[in-house]
Amino acid sequence: MRLSRRNIVVPEVLIKLALHEKDNTEGCYGDYSARIIIEFSDIERVEEPVTVWQSEKAAQKRGVVDPVLPDRLGEVLGNEVYAEILKELLKTYGLEYLKMDGGELEFNCTMLSQYEQSDLLWRLVINLTKVSCLVARLFGWDCLPACIGRRIVWGGLDCDLVDGGKGCTGWVYPSLKGIEFKEEPSYFSLVSYLIMYTGSAFSYEDCSTIPVLRCSAIYREEVNRVLGIDDDEDMYVDYWRDWA
Repeated sequence: MRLSRRNIVVPEVLIKLALHEKDNTEGCYGDYSARIIIEFSDIERVEEPVTVWQSEKAAQKRGVVDPVLPDRLGEVLGNEVYAEILKELLKTYGLEYLKMDGGELEFNCTMLSQYEQSDLLWRLVINLTKVSCLVARLFGWDCLPACIGRRIVWGGLDCDLVDGGKGCTGWVYPSLKGIEFKEEPSYFSLVSYLIMYTGSAFSYEDCSTIPVLRCSAIYREEVNRVLGIDDDEDMYVDYWRDWA
């Protein structure tokens, strides 16, 4: 591919999917809460919080009468493309609803295990890839972006979903040459995922400008590793964990 007029800029976070945890288990009574937060940069903000339910059945389980369902998103949002993206995200298995508050989308996952929380976050990232054409339209791009991740380049919006795993295998080392993956990487420790705009390049072949994105995943194991925490030990903390 023949490229020219490459433009590298200060990275800008376009999309954030992150687990926000509050964990104070040192006292007699544990105080733990967790939410999955999704943010799109420069997106339409809602004036009043609105909860959009995945289905009427999911709303009834929580005792909600006359729920706002995905097919009514057009009544809440003026941006049709953004509404379509949210409809696709709401199809994610395990996601009962999304609460729209200002520019944030939120799901309370306190009752889920850490395994289930990371699994749900991973599924949301995967679903974003399935609607990458809508994401391109949302940000005004004429073509799909080139995405850079830990192991894959030009691989899609989910190209950084490679878990280092126990023993620091995989992404930890600068070069992956000679490393063979004997089994599929585990995705169940994901705690945040960022999609950042880093620049663009002009393609003579397509006569179009290609956005260049950097996908960045953070895993619970790598955070525990730098803090010197054994994954198998009980963890007593008293602070907010904001994984983004």
